[in-house]
Amino acid sequence: MASNFDTLTELPPWEHIIAKSGAISFELLPLDLASNKGRQIRPICNKCPINSTKRLLPLKNQYNYKSATNYISHLYHHHKTTWEELGFNKSTKSSSIASSSKSSTTGPLDQLVTQRQKPLYTNTINSKELARLTIRFIVANNLSFRTALSPTYKQLIQRLNSDILPPTQHSLYQEIEAYYNEQLDLFKQKLYLHITQNKGTFTLCLDGWTSANNKSYLGITIHWINPKDWTLESYILRLQNLHKKHSGENLNKALINVLKEFNIQNNIFCITRDNAYNNDTLIKDFKEYNKANNGLFYSDIRCIAHIINLIVQDILKELKGQPIEEELLIIEDDANNATKNNEEQEESSNKRKRQNTQNEDQLVESLPELPLLITETGPISLIKKVRLQIYKLRNIQRLISTLSEAIIGKNLPRKIKRPQLDMPVRWNSTFNMLDQYIAIKPAIDLVILQYPNDFKNITLSNDEITQIKELIDVLFLFSEASIEVQSDNKPILMLTILITTELYQYINKTIRTTKWKDLKKGLLLGRKKLNKYFPQKIEASKYDIYSFAILLDPRLKEQFFREELNWTNYDISFLRDRFKVLWLDYKKRYRPEGPIIASESSSQDLEAINEEERPKSLTQRLYKRYMDANELTVDNKEVDAYISEARCPADTLPAKWWQIYGQKYPILSLIAQDYLAIIASSAAIEREFSKLADIANNKKRGRLSARRVNQLISLKSWANITYNDEEEIINGENDEDSD
Repeated sequence: MASNFDTLTELPPWEHIIAKSGAISFELLPLDLASNKGRQIRPICNKCPINSTKRLLPLKNQYNYKSATNYISHLYHHHKTTWEELGFNKSTKSSSIASSSKSSTTGPLDQLVTQRQKPLYTNTINSKELARLTIRFIVANNLSFRTALSPTYKQLIQRLNSDILPPTQHSLYQEIEAYYNEQLDLFKQKLYLHITQNKGTFTLCLDGWTSANNKSYLGITIHWINPKDWTLESYILRLQNLHKKHSGENLNKALINVLKEFNIQNNIFCITRDNAYNNDTLIKDFKEYNKANNGLFYSDIRCIAHIINLIVQDILKELKGQPIEEELLIIEDDANNATKNNEEQEESSNKRKRQNTQNEDQLVESLPELPLLITETGPISLIKKVRLQIYKLRNIQRLISTLSEAIIGKNLPRKIKRPQLDMPVRWNSTFNMLDQYIAIKPAIDLVILQYPNDFKNITLSNDEITQIKELIDVLFLFSEASIEVQSDNKPILMLTILITTELYQYINKTIRTTKWKDLKKGLLLGRKKLNKYFPQKIEASKYDIYSFAILLDPRLKEQFFREELNWTNYDISFLRDRFKVLWLDYKKRYRPEGPIIASESSSQDLEAINEEERPKSLTQRLYKRYMDANELTVDNKEVDAYISEARCPADTLPAKWWQIYGQKYPILSLIAQDYLAIIASSAAIEREFSKLADIANNKKRGRLSARRVNQLISLKSWANITYNDEEEIINGENDEDSD
């Protein structure tokens, strides 16, 4: 509802004159939080008839007082008598507020112009709006609520507007409850419309997380394709606090309770999760629940990025270079304890310098022995030599300073302030560590040359440097693959089989060509791990969810299976028949009556099947019997027409293609909505955990309840409250600041 200006002195000079006459009134419109234009003012001419379109004058920003020409001109052209009564003349009609002190206006209200001094309106925002903006500020910047209660924040508000009281703790908590409930209702409405209007389903991504104060959460993100523009929508659904044992049964109960709250328990199509054993039980119980309640749950998929990381860890394990979290923690604790002892013993600046130097020397002597005591006996592996070098370059001040000067002096293309250490739970961290190490190796060599005793027994030979570079080449493909599948704003499920196929080809080639025996053994272990989840020879009767996603990619279709996987004509025909079964299920569900408009089938891509090729399994025979019983080869022309259509260029975006051609294939379009929404990795929930760590692991916010934490992280997602410079680091630390 618009608010009237009651205090005329709050208006700029010319508006002040006009408003006091009653000719034009000014209404302050509510603040639009989605706009950065500030509050708008609506001038209304009281001289015009109520039903006149000229009565509402152009909107004006509350802080833009440059000109009153519009109002004066309106009075001049439509209410000249009023214009003359106010004492305006022709020179005034085109004058601006900036020159008001020099204007030649005459009349009884002239003095009011010179009395105007303050350039700001007062009462431009009420206490509730201020509390809402404060909440958005806190949420966007991961700040403590104490920020808004601090004396300096109150001084800032009072300085901007002395008539507005700063928000209290009670008002802030009331406002965040109200704001969260508003966004919750809007989000529920969005989910409901997707189900009812778009006939859509949802994909979930699940993972667990524990905060520094030992509060456990089940993180759930939700994803779907918006059929209006075929964009992939991704949001946090809930951070569910877990109070009981993290068994599969308890996780399933927690998940179902959340889904019931949003009324989508029967509309989940797929769940992406990691390889934790309790997730197997969760999926099993969730399938049983959906079957009992006629839900639409189809399948679950394992996070491909997690699998790639497991393969890399197997390779590094054979090279005795796998990052061990306990090892790094012991090393870091040793450094922290040394620093703490130094600080306690500081009495003067000179004494601090001597003490730091002594402790650094003691630390240098003990560091090379730590990995031997914690891990294997015998020589240190080349990866651990790199790790120890980097640790010292990160923690010993004289080495830090020397390295920084050397990097600048060498004018290296990559400006790295502190080289990165790897961690087992951080994807691609070992690759990033080695890649950065080689990038600044010339600068590191200068440091080693200046302080040789600090790097005793951990320097690398030329052969070891060559091996490090070979390992970087191997890990690069895995890094590239894991980054590619982490997108949550475009469909990527169809890329999974493409990526695993490429990994098999590269691993097999490297095994044949490498002369490094340990690397060959590591690659053999990695291939075994990959084969556990994605067999090198994918059978036509398995992995439907990936095969169907490939068929729905207009760039791939059936030709991919023939060209890349060497499937026989029978295998391809069998896949198409199963795809038609899926098409029939969707037709019965969404289009029980009415014709399906589609192009005529040409079936030009399939050759006649050899009579000697017969169904080789019970599954294939049962599918064939089902196909014959439903006469799918006669009823369905939409699938044949789509597959027979020529493939699209490699740079075609599948979602955009379906946006354009979806009406041509109505049932397939519904199928594509579900399959293109499946995300291949759990990176989406990992990003939310990255944001959550800034909230829940902050020492100043340790008292936040699990309920409040969920509200803060949900508002970030649902209300799109972000800080533009915020960086969500998943694959590694920033080159410029790798703390």
